[in-house]
Amino acid sequence: AAAMHGTKGEPQRHSTFNGSRQRNMDKFLLKGDASFNLAPFKYPWAATMVEKSIQNTWFPGEVNMTRERKCYEQELTQDERHMFMNVFASLTTADAAVAENLCIRFYEIFKAAEIRYYLERQIAEEGVHRNAYQTVLEVLGVDQSEVYNLYRTRPHINQWFDHISQITKSRSEEHT
Repeated sequence: AAAMHGTKGEPQRHSTFNGSRQRNMDKFLLKGDASFNLAPFKYPWAATMVEKSIQNTWFPGEVNMTRERKCYEQELTQDERHMFMNVFASLTTADAAVAENLCIRFYEIFKAAEIRYYLERQIAEEGVHRNAYQTVLEVLGVDQSEVYNLYRTRPHINQWFDHISQITKSRSEEHT
């Protein structure tokens, strides 16, 4: 908190990084030089979103999944298991695309440190999602390589993934 306030409790007007001063008004959302200082905040909503995201995170080890395997094997029909695996494959592919887009296509576009802070948090969240998917597959005892590669063999998943990749690629090229 001391880094964000001056000596009398008023908001600090400048932050320093490597000896240079950066003013709040010098932070740019999309254009200009990248900023490295979170404070002073020009976009405080981004830091608020990070805090809300952290409060909303759960981890796979925190959830008891002992009943899921029995349900998957004994209560779901073959058609329901087939549908589950296709939906699951779509989700894992979608989250891989989200992580890639955030890292490769969008991180460089945003210049303000607090916006990048939020993107970094979202990238970490995608890693948590991947861990959750892996945990579910292990608990269910299914062939993981088959699920993770369904996007290559199922035309509807493959076409969707290609379509989303093309959209994000073309949009990111607009900003470079």
